[in-house]
Amino acid sequence: MPTNPSKDERAFTFFTQAMKTQQSFTLIELQQTSGYIAGTIENYIKKKWKRFLTPFPNGTYQVLPSFAYYLLEQFLKDLRQAIPDPLAPVRLTIWNDDQLLLFFSLVLIFLWWQVNRRYNLILSW
Repeated sequence: MPTNPSKDERAFTFFTQAMKTQQSFTLIELQQTSGYIAGTIENYIKKKWKRFLTPFPNGTYQVLPSFAYYLLEQFLKDLRQAIPDPLAPVRLTIWNDDQLLLFFSLVLIFLWWQVNRRYNLILSW
């Protein structure tokens, strides 16, 4: 018994047909075909589909030819996982706070030792 295609699969089929015909489409057409609600479509366009959709000033979109190389399995996988924003700042977590404190303390001790050696400073406590 064949199963009904999911919203994601219907969206993939819609994009495939739009790419083949090179016809622009509206969000309402995508909503009616896929079954997604408008908010989901807008969210997906901003976060997941902007790589293969070209927006036009009149509110329509066109699918780029590169979509032809996008497999259904990858499309579904991309919808299920977060795609990192390439413009988002990245925090390097090579060291934790304690390690950074130790590192900078050692740097300060080394610098003090170098200055002391050069100028023969004697510090009395």
